[in-house]
Amino acid sequence: MKPSADHAHGPRKPITHAIYNISVSRILSAFRGVLDALDDLQQSLSTRTSVTDPGARLIAAHTELLEAMSSHIEDAFQIMKACHPPRPDIGEPFADRWLERARFRGAAHFKVAVKPYRDVVSALVNRVKHEHGQLRLIAFSNGVVHVPGYYLEAIGSDGVAGQDPALHPGNTAFSFNRDLRLHFIHLYDIGNALKAVLSPALKQQGIRVTGRPIMHSSQELLLVAERVEALGTTVFPDEVRKATPHVRVQEGDDNVSVAVRYPSLATFRLPDPTMIVSTLIQGDGFTSQFRVPYFGRDLG
Repeated sequence: MKPSADHAHGPRKPITHAIYNISVSRILSAFRGVLDALDDLQQSLSTRTSVTDPGARLIAAHTELLEAMSSHIEDAFQIMKACHPPRPDIGEPFADRWLERARFRGAAHFKVAVKPYRDVVSALVNRVKHEHGQLRLIAFSNGVVHVPGYYLEAIGSDGVAGQDPALHPGNTAFSFNRDLRLHFIHLYDIGNALKAVLSPALKQQGIRVTGRPIMHSSQELLLVAERVEALGTTVFPDEVRKATPHVRVQEGDDNVSVAVRYPSLATFRLPDPTMIVSTLIQGDGFTSQFRVPYFGRDLG
């Protein structure tokens, strides 16, 4: 995902490798946590047992995944900074602003490339971490097929707690079947965007780019990719009309590759009209009215 570089300033290469490897490892660990919790929730929905505990674990695990993906973008700026010639005169602690002051144009190109994804993830993470926002579980189920998802809860001007209208317009939510595919694809997109800005910048500095990829556990990545590929293809009603993310693990004679595409020609399916919509809400001792996604709207 990111080029390897030989550099006269000895420590920079291992620093960039370490930042990238640790960042990706955190993301893969977070994916495993979400997928494991999702399996537990599916089991509870199938056996019609309480979803309170598995639902809470799933939301906690997904919160960590969102934070890991948000941090991965910020780590990319740290990598760019580590590859830039030292500037002791710049005392800016934030890497993206440091790069701006250093007039590293690649940082601006990277920002543009990741902006659509970064805006959504940052909004979710910032609301949860700094504004007491809550992610809430929602699921479509008919006893056989289960489609869990989540939404960011916000308090409306009428005092009713419901989905944040900026992230969930039209009384909607995010299904895990679509959302996890999107996050996995953007792991690749962030790496590709970083490589695109680093390669020419390093060459201008006389740094030889070898093209060797950063090494991390290929087996771990493939296992996550296989589980993401195996997710169901039924999503929430409004998501059928959105661009479809597609993840596919392809096995050849001597190797295994992961193919990702967004948007793709793949299609998702609408939930069955007989499905029941349920949500897991926790009161705060004050709010007495709640608005649940998809209630009061045509699901077709």
